[in-house]
Amino acid sequence: MGSAAAMLAEARRWLGTSGRPNALTRAYSARNGSGFLEAPWCDIAVTEWARRSGNADAVLPAGDRAYTVWHAQDFQKINRWYSGTTANVDRAKPGDIVFFDWGSSNSIGAIDHVGVVEKVLGGGRLQTIEGNTGDACKRRVRSASAIAGYGRPAYSPYRWSGKAPEPTLRRGDIGDRVRDLQNALMKVGESLPKFGDDGDYGVETENGVKSFQRKHDISETSGVYGSKTAAALKKALTSPDEEDEDVRYYGQLNNGPAALTPISLHPGDVSNIGFWGDNGILQLPPAKLRVAVHDAKGWYSELLEVDSSKSKPWIKFRDAKTTDGISIRREDDGTVPIAWDAS
Repeated sequence: MGSAAAMLAEARRWLGTSGRPNALTRAYSARNGSGFLEAPWCDIAVTEWARRSGNADAVLPAGDRAYTVWHAQDFQKINRWYSGTTANVDRAKPGDIVFFDWGSSNSIGAIDHVGVVEKVLGGGRLQTIEGNTGDACKRRVRSASAIAGYGRPAYSPYRWSGKAPEPTLRRGDIGDRVRDLQNALMKVGESLPKFGDDGDYGVETENGVKSFQRKHDISETSGVYGSKTAAALKKALTSPDEEDEDVRYYGQLNNGPAALTPISLHPGDVSNIGFWGDNGILQLPPAKLRVAVHDAKGWYSELLEVDSSKSKPWIKFRDAKTTDGISIRREDDGTVPIAWDAS
């Protein structure tokens, strides 16, 4: 099963790819004809990333696409299209397929380019990964003025079981087993502040594993999640001192002024969300968050203060059975690291 995390992990693998033909256009041409070998390849890249990450059904509702207008129309036909207004852009999620019009309209027929949302920055801005931008695969920051809209793939919902994954995992691996490892590491106190549970075993996850190995005196290849590390992580997760045994989701908020963190939930899985931070240790003021929750009745929000010297603040969902998403906006300078859990 694919996921947004796997889609993004695959896209990151291709950062730095340049020129044409390249491996992506060759693979696409092998299925669709040699005319695509040196064609504009932004949507070819999205197609190949989807196929290689197990997300073809979700990202490609009508099959392979090299023409961005048709791809956007595919999402529109299945009612998974959102126009590029500032409000909609701020509700985008990592893994959404974002389409651009350099003429600054929200018209599907005028679309010029496409990429994948990596991060929602707030203020109508997105961080993306795009193929064929300057004939290369690069990260970009785009604003609502250039965004025609985005399609939301029907990715398989990810839910952490609360358990450590089976070994072995190492740098370069992607997918939900990596997300299981990342969530387990964060649960036992390791910090993954930049990428969290993105499903990509990169430098940050490797460093998290190394840190855990050092703390538990594990004699195993440094940074590799092997059998000894797995056994120690499983033991740490089942410690009798562990709290909140029913927690199903964990993560860390994006840092920075007005930074947004979108969270997808499976309706009915959890009934509340709580936050904690390190402002006391860092000698910083309490963090302030605007937490918006979505359910069948629409959006509602609360303003929270997270202070390590006080009790952990919680929001109890008004309708847990239909709650499917949360958007958290930093209302401070975004300096204090904040973690969250939902149970």
